[in-house]
Amino acid sequence: MVTNSSSLTAFFLSAWLGVTSWGAFAQELPWYDGTFAHAKSDLKASDRAHFGTLPNGVRYVILKNQRPQGRASVWLNVQTGAYMETPDEAGIAHYLEHMAFNGTTNFPPGQLIPWFQKHGMSFGGDTNAHTASSETVYTLELSASDQTAIKDGLSILRDMADRMTLLPEEVDEERGIILAEKKARDSEAMTLGLAWSHFMWPDHKFAEPVIGYEKTIKAFTAEDLRRYYEKWYVPGRMVVIVTGDVNEKAVEGLITDAFSSIPAKPLPWVDSFGPDPKPGLQALVQKRDNPLYIFNYVQMFPRDWAPDNKANRRLELVDLIGRLAVSRRLARLTEMDPTLWRRAGFVNNWRHDPSPNTVMSFVTDKANFTRALQQSADLLKGLETQGISQEEMDTVVNTLRQHFVAAAQEEVGLTNREWAEAILQSVNSGSVLTTYAEDLSLFDEAIPTISLKDVNDALKASLTSTVERIRLIAPERMTSDAVIDAWTQARQNATAEGFTETKAAFPYLPKPVEVQAPPLKEGTFGTGKDTFTTYSMTLKNGLNVVMMPIHYEKNRITVTLGFGGGLQGLPDDAVTVPFVAERLMAEHGPGRLRHQDAMDIFSFKGVTIREVIGEQLNLIAGDAAPTEVDLLLEGVRTAFKDPTLFPEDRQRALLALTTEEKDKDRDIDHVTDYEAIPFFEGPRRRSQALTVADFNGVSDDAVKDYLKMTRQTGPRTLLVTGTFDAKAMAQKIATVFSDLAPTTATTQYQGRAAQFPEGETRVIEVPRDNLAKARVMVAWHFDTPVDASGDNDRFEAKLLAGVIREALRETVREGRQLAYSPGGGYRASLHDGGYGLFSISVDTDADKVEAVTAAIDEIVTQVQTQGVKPDVLSRLIKTQLTAWNASRQNPRLWTNFLLNQVVLGLDLEGAFAKKEARFKAATPEAVQAMAKRIFSQPRATMVIVSTGKNTP
Repeated sequence: MVTNSSSLTAFFLSAWLGVTSWGAFAQELPWYDGTFAHAKSDLKASDRAHFGTLPNGVRYVILKNQRPQGRASVWLNVQTGAYMETPDEAGIAHYLEHMAFNGTTNFPPGQLIPWFQKHGMSFGGDTNAHTASSETVYTLELSASDQTAIKDGLSILRDMADRMTLLPEEVDEERGIILAEKKARDSEAMTLGLAWSHFMWPDHKFAEPVIGYEKTIKAFTAEDLRRYYEKWYVPGRMVVIVTGDVNEKAVEGLITDAFSSIPAKPLPWVDSFGPDPKPGLQALVQKRDNPLYIFNYVQMFPRDWAPDNKANRRLELVDLIGRLAVSRRLARLTEMDPTLWRRAGFVNNWRHDPSPNTVMSFVTDKANFTRALQQSADLLKGLETQGISQEEMDTVVNTLRQHFVAAAQEEVGLTNREWAEAILQSVNSGSVLTTYAEDLSLFDEAIPTISLKDVNDALKASLTSTVERIRLIAPERMTSDAVIDAWTQARQNATAEGFTETKAAFPYLPKPVEVQAPPLKEGTFGTGKDTFTTYSMTLKNGLNVVMMPIHYEKNRITVTLGFGGGLQGLPDDAVTVPFVAERLMAEHGPGRLRHQDAMDIFSFKGVTIREVIGEQLNLIAGDAAPTEVDLLLEGVRTAFKDPTLFPEDRQRALLALTTEEKDKDRDIDHVTDYEAIPFFEGPRRRSQALTVADFNGVSDDAVKDYLKMTRQTGPRTLLVTGTFDAKAMAQKIATVFSDLAPTTATTQYQGRAAQFPEGETRVIEVPRDNLAKARVMVAWHFDTPVDASGDNDRFEAKLLAGVIREALRETVREGRQLAYSPGGGYRASLHDGGYGLFSISVDTDADKVEAVTAAIDEIVTQVQTQGVKPDVLSRLIKTQLTAWNASRQNPRLWTNFLLNQVVLGLDLEGAFAKKEARFKAATPEAVQAMAKRIFSQPRATMVIVSTGKNTP
């Protein structure tokens, strides 16, 4: 439930940069004044949203949206978090968030989660909360959007607003869960990051972790929580957000009825987050046993809030142009000299960011550290004296506009949750809510007023601070003075070298001759209301084409080209070559395009193209808005016809792989990634991670031969789903792919079956991890091959998984506080003979492994012998049915179904047609019978444990 940023959405609808600022004056967070940003701006808030304020100060935003249909997101945003805490209160806002689910006036302890489930909402999925630096947010993803559902959802949030009971016994019981959450989230990276924060911001609220410290968590009492609750949970700091398939006027009335009764209170404030950092150049060196050198040079600026208006958005756009231009330079330098650094970055959030700064950073190895340091200094020297060129600026402006055009087209596909995220971000950052379409208009209005001089003056100004900090993470001990001396010397020796960028042309393959598409054959796919019309044709070169318009897909087209035989088309001892091929191909864009070329040509227009190697197919998949379908098809064609390897691909991939291998036994997560699948699937090569030795043993010629072979192996099928006209699309496809050579071979199954480690228990110690943690993984082998009739055991197995997860939550988390987020599930391959694993995974303390194992055994035995209570099963079925109905509106589901049926010959329509009926017919007896079947199967256990003995 803890997040580290107040901006959660990937859709920055409210501003080009998410205009966020933290004024350093009499009161911090000046826009937390109980008003909306558009009320004091020359920017107009989007007409898509309806804004209002109740007499007591509670604000609300309602936005009508229909994805998914028949559902709604109902959120309560309370503008308080870690920044509002005193040193003794570190973590109290997060603790209070937990207590909202542990008793309110109308929902006594233990009743809220069953209520959620009864209404088809899963805890953690459809109902959740998070605490950040300056916000605490409670989220409900309702299974319906009628007035009764909205009213019920608002009644829960209303109770959380000022009716938490905060019973002492509930506070004490929740303490163990929060400590378990903290332990689960603790890591070396978090420890290093916390030290860096305190170095940057000594004696400052910016440095404090949201979850707090063990000593503060253990000390909190119900009275402490009550004081914080009554001080900060006031109407003027509350914003209700409702997005979904709703009637705005009716929802407005429901919000008024629910929240008007909260008594108005004065707004609490934080006078100061802490002192400004002191001038001068300081360095922090952190040792980490890893071959990478991670360097950050930071210039810090005073906090200064500016309202969100046209003038300030123009300034933010000026900075964004400069930032992207410098980032392009770094990308080109990386492409031209792959040994220089693994990656490099430049950020100039120096005006109104929460902590205004400019950052130059890079990641490299020991051999190239000095050279990378000098190159960074040279780049900064060039920015200070010359800036960027007109050509660089024009390129960035063009690509930015393409981005806004693409984003505006895709807005129609945003979900209720994504809109709620966008509203949340705008409210808590003091920015006006605007859509991408509206941002495009603002962009076009501002660009003619921005000159090259404006951009270069801003870049120079962003490099003028006297508060300078360096962070170096390295595998060797170095003194801060040595690092400061090295950087100072590099800056003194810096030269402002010129920069010339070369751009790739696209398309570059010979244009195919236009041909007439063959006649289309119509068919159907799916059942009931989810019945779709399919259109198929076969080109002269043997390419099978299947197109399926999906009414759930709004303004998006997905293209998937399947070919070759995937991993199953190769002997097990031959799969190292495709592993290496996938690594090398990921180092650049389609065909002969390097990464920056691919960004310019595809990414900024909202087009994605990727090549992956699946179990039974090699795939080139992509998606785009309908206006970019020609570019998408040509990109897929180029990726297929001209797979290219660059010399630098191997250098970059090898550095990444070397780092991964060095880290494989660093902590529990890394060990799990490397060891779990090989253990539970047996010693076959395809289940094991690629090693440096493997990589070095495969030549570029072997990779080229493999790529050539896969493109000659059939059958080949092109799938198209989304929003399009079938006849027009057929004509485009017939022409674009007419010059593909026919296949010369067919795929033959050569894979090696998985082998379960029956009865084995493996314990792995992680000596490098200095945290006393453990992960217990238990699995039962239970295969469910695909049955064309739809009558297979997957449904009951997945239903049983829900029962086990609920039992784990009640026993392992809530009852005994052994773990924060225990989990379990069932997964069976659609290939590989239906090889299946029913698994339970629990993260816990190192000294609680036996207790966790005993709890798992107890739960398994109880379900086998006593079954499951009808009311519990009924609630779980409702949550799974809600999830299932939501997934039916996800276009990816239908694309995957079509791929499995058309390309792989797996008939899943029968199972789909019967699924809802099977939910309704499920019985406790059937679940108990499945439990007896699964838990009588072979079992294996893996325990990964770190005692923390090498803790400094």
